[in-house]
Amino acid sequence: MVREVVGKYLSYLAVLFFSWVLIGQLIQANLVVDNLNKISGTIDTTMEITLFKSRSKEKYHELRIFINEKGDYFRLMDTYDYPRFLPNIKRGDSAEIYIRPKWLTVLGMGYGNDIFQMAINGKVVFEISETRKTAKGIAVIAAVAIPVFAFLAALINRALRKHRRLQPTSVLQKLGDKVGV
Repeated sequence: MVREVVGKYLSYLAVLFFSWVLIGQLIQANLVVDNLNKISGTIDTTMEITLFKSRSKEKYHELRIFINEKGDYFRLMDTYDYPRFLPNIKRGDSAEIYIRPKWLTVLGMGYGNDIFQMAINGKVVFEISETRKTAKGIAVIAAVAIPVFAFLAALINRALRKHRRLQPTSVLQKLGDKVGV
């Protein structure tokens, strides 16, 4: 029963999940700045936040940028090596931050306040090409995972069918086996 649930349902759910990820990441890998939402304003605060992955001691960092005119923050993950341009960001600087549309947040995973491109005082310090590169890498992982989980599901289903053929199929057969008929 457990193998049946794993084989039939979890493997197929993994295929669906990685298909969802693949579609979202392929869209993000082909984004251009014109497709993004532009947020303009003056930088109020920047802070580096250290977070822990769930149930793990492993840490990751993110840069949070607060804009005076907006109530929320915008973030860059540490995978983008933001310390290289962090000294260029000061309170009072003019910022143009580009984030993805809300519909793409659901499809592409992540958060709605993820920065895809950023310009400080008219100079681009973080380019969209960096987020595209990350999206392409995730798309490759998803493209590999889809056939692996589909193959795993097929193997498990084949084994389950074979197992069912070897077992008695009716109550009469089971009774016949006990009586010796």
